[in-house]
Amino acid sequence: MPVPFIYPPIPTGSDCFRLLRILPSQEDDATISCELFAASINSSAGNYMAGSYTWGLDSTKLSIVLNGTKFHVRKNLFDFLRVLRSEQTSTIIWIDAICIDQSNPLERTQQVGLMADIYDHASAVAIWMGPSSGDLDRSMDMICLLGSDESIHVDPSQGRSVLVADGDELGQVLKVTPFFNLPWWFRIWTVQEYALAKRRIFYCGNRMIEGDVINNYAKNVRFHERQCCSGIMIGYRVGNLKVTMWDSVANLEMLKTYDDGERVPFLQTLGRFEFRAATDPRDKIYGLLGMLESPSQGFLDARYDRTPQEACATLVQAWLLHHSSLDFLEHVGDYPAFSSQSFVPNWTEARMHEHDRWNSDRRYRMAGVYDAAAGRLTDWKMDAQGGATCTGVVIDTITSVTHTEWMNFTELFRSAQDLLGIKGRAHEVYTPTGQSMDDAFALTMTAGLQFENQDPHSKHIMRRDVVDSHLLFGISFIDDGIVAVSVPAGSSEYQASINSVLSFFRSLVYGRRFVVTKKGYFGFAPESSGPGDTVAVLFGSRSPCVLRSQAGGIAGTEGMGGEKPTYQVLGTAYIHGLMHGECFADDASDRFTPTSMHFI
Repeated sequence: MPVPFIYPPIPTGSDCFRLLRILPSQEDDATISCELFAASINSSAGNYMAGSYTWGLDSTKLSIVLNGTKFHVRKNLFDFLRVLRSEQTSTIIWIDAICIDQSNPLERTQQVGLMADIYDHASAVAIWMGPSSGDLDRSMDMICLLGSDESIHVDPSQGRSVLVADGDELGQVLKVTPFFNLPWWFRIWTVQEYALAKRRIFYCGNRMIEGDVINNYAKNVRFHERQCCSGIMIGYRVGNLKVTMWDSVANLEMLKTYDDGERVPFLQTLGRFEFRAATDPRDKIYGLLGMLESPSQGFLDARYDRTPQEACATLVQAWLLHHSSLDFLEHVGDYPAFSSQSFVPNWTEARMHEHDRWNSDRRYRMAGVYDAAAGRLTDWKMDAQGGATCTGVVIDTITSVTHTEWMNFTELFRSAQDLLGIKGRAHEVYTPTGQSMDDAFALTMTAGLQFENQDPHSKHIMRRDVVDSHLLFGISFIDDGIVAVSVPAGSSEYQASINSVLSFFRSLVYGRRFVVTKKGYFGFAPESSGPGDTVAVLFGSRSPCVLRSQAGGIAGTEGMGGEKPTYQVLGTAYIHGLMHGECFADDASDRFTPTSMHFI
């Protein structure tokens, strides 16, 4: 019988872990010999690498020699160790599958909690992309050229280019993307492994690319897209490629925000990388804890003795404790719901509808401009039965909705017009704001927001109160039929105006339908919304919420026995005239009375 491997104990220090020493290669190249030893993260800082890789599709187990005993690893990891092995010196590295006893849940939980520190203190992160191929070699050649020469174009018609002017623009662009379609880019744990690295080294087959080259690739391609090569930046999905050239650049830019020290709310980080896969669904949360916008001791522990629902509910509780806000409600409706806790987003599963991470990420940024509760702090409390209570204001009841799918942008726009009969009511007054119906409708199509200086590349989002030529340019383009990411030729001001409006419109309607309420409010609400559902503003919420009344209470009133009205949370909404605390203004106090509500 094989001798079972016995892990060397980890000292009780709070920053103690194990490191792997890959011994130099011997004459017998088939044998990979390694040593596992305990160490302190702080004392080892800068003297080891951290490994980043995927399990790989091939589940074949191969043997290495670990502390003199045979130890089985998957083939992809075996290949990684062989590439890292030097002929002259030992290589010191941390690799989770070997350095953590995966059969010990307590150790796994404790060591996962140290991963942010492990990657942060490593001299570099060695990233194994897997074996190479002809297509990958060509892809890496083009990436290296674009990442090392800022003057080279993407579009051959503009001059010296990385591509060949053969008339097949799409085919040429696709030659860049095989590298960014490798499995490593689609795993959840690799996000923090990338973001926390001081230096990144990509290994693919026998080739190596420095992380700075990858970053410069994104920087240079984006520059050329905006200045001269925009016509070739095609975003169509082709064949089995999930990531286009445009996606690869946007993804690297998103990752770079963490490099640059931008404070990204953890809930936004969850949404950004929801599409990435995890073997354990709880890792959709735990695998990103190293990305907390600011270190927070005890914010959330990676507890593998919890169910996925318990992990999500615990995150909600942690968010309430540390932030005293209901920002987690911005994710309700996008994610699958728990039948017993409608207010807890199921972050451990993929979103139900066709997911567009760029639009959903901007949606979360957009929500930061709103303050529907006018600064009123939440009194949200979760009870032992899994429910919750909170004070809020019931606003109105939805009476009609559109049924067009949100992805059919122009059709949805026109369905909203038809539902309101806007063309015959353009100069009527939109009672909630006193604007004309035409102006209120136009502003609603961009969620009442604009980029600073109308620049769609600006990070600064601000409130839009006036219908101007920029808004009208974009509205007319949507009405004409939006079919592509690119916009027609015209002045730079015209193109920027259209791109700005499209950015907000696409994000606003993501996963939503147009709704009208009994009192005449209108806006966009979760796809599951329907006639009879309630629009409310909860204390501590940035946006109004759409609720569905449940048995055991009467919507908007106290029950005969004094019981709280009971609701299911469907998600947040953009309702024009409710986004900036209007229902708490002095002249609205007689129309809206705060009440305590119960949620299941």
